[in-house]
Amino acid sequence: MFELIWILLNITIFIYFLFVCFEVLKYIKNKIGILKTVVLTIGLISIISQNSSNENNFIDLSNKPNTYTEKFKIDELIENKIISKINLSIFYIKKNNEIKFTDVKTEKLGIIGGTELEIHSIAFNKTEINKQYNYRLYASKIWKILGFRIYTESKEYDGEFIIK
Repeated sequence: MFELIWILLNITIFIYFLFVCFEVLKYIKNKIGILKTVVLTIGLISIISQNSSNENNFIDLSNKPNTYTEKFKIDELIENKIISKINLSIFYIKKNNEIKFTDVKTEKLGIIGGTELEIHSIAFNKTEINKQYNYRLYASKIWKILGFRIYTESKEYDGEFIIK
């Protein structure tokens, strides 16, 4: 519920920011001319629409095979809230009946504005049950307003999965 309020706050501030920008652009247009106003507008739009393309949701575990080996994927739902879900994708290879984990990636689905998940590390432990593993994921949830980091919250996710 707090995330929904945070998103609404972000949207409200963004709309107010756009309103202020248009007021400033009208004022500037009257003072400095249309060409400079167009350049300023393009600059503001490029700053606002910057895609962060955050690679902080991916971990390379450096267990890449030297030769081509079939890669498998397991998807685990690690957080399920009313407005969003976080999915953990675990990639692995089978080599000589041994499992080697290669990559881990998180993906946030749903309404995602204002927060970002940055993963730091993951640990896997094989259980007593055949082909069953436990994992522990350490991450940070970053709360932002208009792209500026406001607060960072430590997160820890535990779970288990079975390799088929």
